[in-house]
Amino acid sequence: MNKCLLGMMVLGFCVASSAQPLPPQQLYPWLETRQVLSPSGRIDLSKVMELTWRDSGGPEGKISVVDDGTGGKMLRWVVNIDHHSEGAYPVGWPSFEAYTSQDGSGMDFSGGTAISFKVRPVKDLGYNQMLRLILRGKEGSGMINKILPKLKPGEWQSVVVPYGRADWQKTVQRIHFYFDEIAYKDRDEVIFEIKDFELGKDVEELVPLAKGNAALSLWVGERADTSSEAVFVTEGTKTLPAIIHLENQLEQPLKADAELKFRFRNVFNGKDTFQSLKLGKDVKTGERYRGAYSLDVANLKGAYYHVLCDVIQDGKSVLGIYKGSDDLYVARPNESDTHQILSLRAGMAFWVKDLINGVFMHSTELTLPHTYDPFDATPEHYGQFLNKFAKLTGGVGEGYEAGMPGLAIAAEAYRKGGDLERQRYVESLLDSSTEAMLRMQYPSGGVVTHRNELADMGIGKGGRSDSGGYYNSDQMGEWMRGLNYAALYYRTDPTRKEWVKKINQACLNAGKYIVKHCVQDGVIRHLLINEYQDGSVKTRIYHQEGRQCDVYQPRVLAGLSYTAFTLMKCGEKVPEDWWPLFDNTVKWMAAKMKPNGWFDWQCEDKVEGGCHTFLGNIYAGEGLFGVFMANRDANRPEQAEEAKKASHKAYRYVTDDCYIRGNRYRYPLEFWVGPYVYWLFTEWESEIGIDSEFRDWLEVLDKKWSVERKWLDFKRHPKWNCGRANYNSMLTISILGYLGIKDMEEIGKPWRIGE
Repeated sequence: MNKCLLGMMVLGFCVASSAQPLPPQQLYPWLETRQVLSPSGRIDLSKVMELTWRDSGGPEGKISVVDDGTGGKMLRWVVNIDHHSEGAYPVGWPSFEAYTSQDGSGMDFSGGTAISFKVRPVKDLGYNQMLRLILRGKEGSGMINKILPKLKPGEWQSVVVPYGRADWQKTVQRIHFYFDEIAYKDRDEVIFEIKDFELGKDVEELVPLAKGNAALSLWVGERADTSSEAVFVTEGTKTLPAIIHLENQLEQPLKADAELKFRFRNVFNGKDTFQSLKLGKDVKTGERYRGAYSLDVANLKGAYYHVLCDVIQDGKSVLGIYKGSDDLYVARPNESDTHQILSLRAGMAFWVKDLINGVFMHSTELTLPHTYDPFDATPEHYGQFLNKFAKLTGGVGEGYEAGMPGLAIAAEAYRKGGDLERQRYVESLLDSSTEAMLRMQYPSGGVVTHRNELADMGIGKGGRSDSGGYYNSDQMGEWMRGLNYAALYYRTDPTRKEWVKKINQACLNAGKYIVKHCVQDGVIRHLLINEYQDGSVKTRIYHQEGRQCDVYQPRVLAGLSYTAFTLMKCGEKVPEDWWPLFDNTVKWMAAKMKPNGWFDWQCEDKVEGGCHTFLGNIYAGEGLFGVFMANRDANRPEQAEEAKKASHKAYRYVTDDCYIRGNRYRYPLEFWVGPYVYWLFTEWESEIGIDSEFRDWLEVLDKKWSVERKWLDFKRHPKWNCGRANYNSMLTISILGYLGIKDMEEIGKPWRIGE
């Protein structure tokens, strides 16, 4: 990594007021919080041990009430993990439960605001053992569904699960423990023991910084320590305000002449510049200090930067892992607003990448914590950073299908704009994601839904990686279509021919697997697949909330149709047996639609909150549009026309006549469906021509994001967060698709898929 020294300059300091506009947990990110029961007002709940406990989630689990060895009783739940049994989606949900009364009147929990109990996982399986609790009121009057904190094998731990105050807590009818079987390794034996139930008032405690440590948080820009909104300055700006919050729990004081060492890392090219100031004030043991400084940024070139702050005393760092952290964007002269926002969000995409394995995480916080070095990939240190920043560290097919087009379109925008450095940077993200995705495929061609290598290492969040043998044709189709965009982007690069062939072969193998196992009556279907060790395969049709559901069937079709389109664009052949399947599936989908185009009507506007009305049709339009492009390029004009008409009908239901719970569905601003619709309708225009309704949606979405809302949703503004704009993830990296398309339009080089 190239490094240059910006200077060892003391620019002065001042002590600002002691006001703390943000909560302590944000100003001091090293502070841990924990829920405990107040010592007063506790209510013994040992009577729940006398209830009738039963297994409720399949044959894998066995619940029993046994002696705890101290004269009391405890619940003992033994689960033999089996990924190939007839469990619910995606693999199974082992559970046990008790009803609190025979007459349905329930049990009164209103005397507290939380339930507490002791729990221990008996066996050390080498990975985090997840467990969840549901409390449900009488006749569906209310409920909570909470995941328990991380549990240590072999140790009794007191767990507090808050439920607040509401009328339903007077008649709690059901106590239900469960977990997602996909979070466990096939054939493992899982044992949980639970005892000592209590009710009480929950209070939150802050866990102080341990003795022997010092910690610092960093805040740059004019917004100081009032928020984590994105900071923008223009290239050539001379100074940048900075605030630090420093806590000293070392045995010795920190001296006024200690060095504050700032590292500015250009995220796009990895180059570092350094700057040093004096701390300027003695900070005694046990003290906290808030200081204001001015940083020289006159020589920073336009880019997205991460800023790290360390404290050096007697020639060495005193902060350990607790170094200060913040970010900023330096805009080039005359850089358009669109290009600035594209580059900010492209830079922020870096934090979604697992730095050890290259997996793109399914969900993280929107902003970095203002402490910890996010570039430190030492497993122990990285795990502590992830504990503050990450929500779910695994990569999931449905995230990749969104983020991969976003990355590919952003890379194309930089390529067309002649910005080689940022093009290569985004390509590095695209490559890392592609490599992680390829590791999800098994030799049979099947692709697992979820890979969480950080959890496999013991430092991630969420379930560990799926094992082979269980597949979901919907998730496989999403995985394929994400990779298609990478192959289409690289296909014109002569240095990437072998890479493109590898991607296309993986998608072809997955497509052949789907064709072999997920076709019913000549139609491509959404099926769940169990592949057994003897080579036999069993499938079942997808159901959700008790209904046979077709919302995700078009995603399977899109995986195959976009793969066919991509193969032909790359000069490769499409298997001949795919064409009649496309023809049959187009006819089946067209016949299934209501006269207004509604596709997944059997779910009404009820399943999954009603979102199947628009999702089913957006997916249908996409899958059918892929068939249109494939048929067109294969010189099958009649079949292409049939697919185009069905695709248009599906899309126009979304724009013209889609309702959820009686409300018209219009102009989705949220950071997944919004950009997804934006590139799909742009594809339609570039391949077929202008449709007035699609053009209206494109113009309104763009106007609302960039003009009416002034880009604030994209800038991490604390009060301007449209749907999904309050966190970062592979799913929301899809917003790069909209930004890249807009950027290319502004420079007069519009995007076209497969160009």
